[in-house]
Amino acid sequence: MLFLTKQVYGPFLKGRGLIPYKAYCTDHGKNTSNIKYYLAGLWEGNNELLIHYKDIPKDKSLVPFGTNLGTGIGGGRVLKKNSQMYKLHNYPYSVIIGLMLSDGWTDFPKDKNNARLGFSQSFDKFEYFWNVFNILEHYCAGLPTFRIRKRTKNYLYSLTLQTRRLSCFNEIHEMFYLDPCPYPNSQPLPHLCGALREHSLGKGRGKGGKKIIPADIYNILDPVCLAHWIMGDGKFVESGGLRLCTNSYSLKEVVKLINVLILRYDLNCTIHTAAPEQYMIFISKKSMKNLRNIVKPYIVPSMYYKIHLKSGVEPNEPQINKLIPGARTNSGKGENNFLSNLGPYLAARFEGDGHIFIPKTTHAPSGKKYAPHFAISFAESDYPLVQELKLLIGGSIRHKVENHTYVLTISSISGLIYIINLINGCLRTPKLARFNEMINWINQSTGSFIPTHVVDNSNLMNNAWLAGFIEAGRRGSFDIQVSQTSGGSPKNRVSARFRLEQRKLDPKTGDSYLNIMTSIATALGVSLNTSIHNDKVEYFLISASSTKSRSTIVNYFTQFPLFSSKRLNYLDWLACHYLIVSKDHTTLEGRKQALKLKSSMNRKRTYFNWDHLLSLKSQPYSPTRNI
Repeated sequence: MLFLTKQVYGPFLKGRGLIPYKAYCTDHGKNTSNIKYYLAGLWEGNNELLIHYKDIPKDKSLVPFGTNLGTGIGGGRVLKKNSQMYKLHNYPYSVIIGLMLSDGWTDFPKDKNNARLGFSQSFDKFEYFWNVFNILEHYCAGLPTFRIRKRTKNYLYSLTLQTRRLSCFNEIHEMFYLDPCPYPNSQPLPHLCGALREHSLGKGRGKGGKKIIPADIYNILDPVCLAHWIMGDGKFVESGGLRLCTNSYSLKEVVKLINVLILRYDLNCTIHTAAPEQYMIFISKKSMKNLRNIVKPYIVPSMYYKIHLKSGVEPNEPQINKLIPGARTNSGKGENNFLSNLGPYLAARFEGDGHIFIPKTTHAPSGKKYAPHFAISFAESDYPLVQELKLLIGGSIRHKVENHTYVLTISSISGLIYIINLINGCLRTPKLARFNEMINWINQSTGSFIPTHVVDNSNLMNNAWLAGFIEAGRRGSFDIQVSQTSGGSPKNRVSARFRLEQRKLDPKTGDSYLNIMTSIATALGVSLNTSIHNDKVEYFLISASSTKSRSTIVNYFTQFPLFSSKRLNYLDWLACHYLIVSKDHTTLEGRKQALKLKSSMNRKRTYFNWDHLLSLKSQPYSPTRNI
C-alpha cells in the first residue's frame, strides 16, 4: 500500500496526470498547494491518501433464511419483518452502484418506510437489460414493464424494472440523494459507516431529484460497477476512446469521478464540455486496452462495441478459423461468432426439431400455475452441446432413451420471456404460428407487451439460421461417394455431396415448407426436388454436389460454423471437397484418402471431439443460471 502525504503528493500528481480542480474553478482560493483542489474534495479533511486496487470480494458468508438469491417474481407481499432480511450482497451491490451512476434511480416518498430501485433501457438494449434483471430479480415482485412513448413522429420503446421497497435500498438512496430520510429500521452497510456526504443542489427525495456522487466513490467504484456504468452511460467514439455521459453531475463531481479513474485504474482521461454547465469524461484511445482488461469479464457481448471490441477479440488480433486447417483470417464480415448469432441459430434448431406446449388454462385444479413449455430435441451424440446451451439459456435436460435424444426444455415464465426475446423475429417456417401463440399466452397471463413478428425473409446467408436448421434432426447430411465398377476396377469418380430434406407439409398446421426450401435452394444455387420415404410421406429435397454449390456451402460455414456432431462429418466432407478442387481425387492416393474419410463418417463415426465448444465457455451469452 502506498500512502501519499503533503510532502510527496506534488510530484505524484504530476506523474499521474491528475486533473486539478482549480483549473476549472474561479473560486478555488489562494492555497493552490492543497491536495483537495486536485481531488475535488474526494478526501476532504484528510491529509493522507490511500491508493490501492480493491479486488471484488468473494462473498463466502452463509446466507440465512430470507436472504437467498432465488427469484422474487410472483412471491406476493413481503411482510415488514421479512423485508429487513433482504441484503445487498457484494456482486448485486456493485451492479446497483453502476446503475445509479448511469440510468438507475431510487424512489423514496415521504409516506413510505423504504426505498425502491428503478432501472430503464430502450428496447434495443434488451440483452443488457435482461442481464440486469436476472441479477436483481431476487429483489423484484413482478416482471419488467414495457412502455411506448411517442416523440414527434417516432415511437420510443423501453423496458423498466422496479424492485420491492426494501430497507437495503435506503442506503443506496442516502448515497445518491441529498435528503437524509431517517429510517430507523435500516442498517448501514459496513463500508458506508462514517462516509462523508457531499453537498450540492438537489431536489431531494425520490425519482426526479438530482443525483450526487457518493463521498466514498473511490472505494465503491470497483470493476463490476465501472462495467455497468460504461454499459449504461458509455458512448462509443468512432475515432477511438470512450465518452462517459456525466452531463447531470456538477463540475466538482465530474472532476471527482475522473480522478478516481486516473488514480485507481491508471486511465488517461480528460473533461469535455457538452453544453454550458454540462461536462463529460473522455477516456483516450491509448487507455482502451487497459480499460478492456478491467471490465471485459463483466460486459454483456452486445455492449462490446462500446469498448471497441468485436466478438470479444482485441482489435488487430488475428481471428483464425480453427475449424478448418489453413483457413484464412477473418476480417470483420466473416467473423466466426456463434454467440452473436445465438438467436437465429436457436430459432432454426426449434423450427427443425422443437415443439411448444401451451396449456389451455393458467391454473390447475390444485391451484398450481401452468406455463408453456419450449423444447428443442438433440441427438444423443450431441449431449455436450446440450449442456453448453443449458448454461447459456437455462432450462432443464431430459433424456428420452427410447428416441435416443436429449430434450432441452424451458418452462419458467422468466425463462420463456428470455428465449422469446432471443429468437423473436428470427423464425422462417410454419412453426412461427405456434411461437406467436406462446407470445400471446405470455402477454395475456403476465400483462406483458411482447410483439409478434411475421416470417423473417432476410438473406439466409447473413446469419446462423441455416446452420441451425441443417443441424436439426436428420435434415442435413454430408457424405462422400467413391464409385467402382462391378469388376472391381476403380473409376476416377469421387464426389462430396450435401443433402437437406424437409417434409412438404407441417404435420400440425398443414402449412407448406415450399417457401423456405425454395429460398435455401436458391441461396445454394441448386434446384429443389421431392422425394417419397417408406412411410409414403413427401419431402422436399436439396442436393448439392457441384464445385460451385459446394464452394457456396464452404463460404457459409466458414462464417457460421456448425456446433453439433455434424460438424465432424462436415470437416471430413470439407477435406474431400479440397481433394476434388485440387484434382488429387483422380490419383490412387487421393482415392484412398477419400475412402478413409468416408469410412469414419455419419453412422460409422466412433470418435467425437468437442474442443470447439470452448469458445462458448469463454464468452457466456448470459449469466450462468437455471432460469
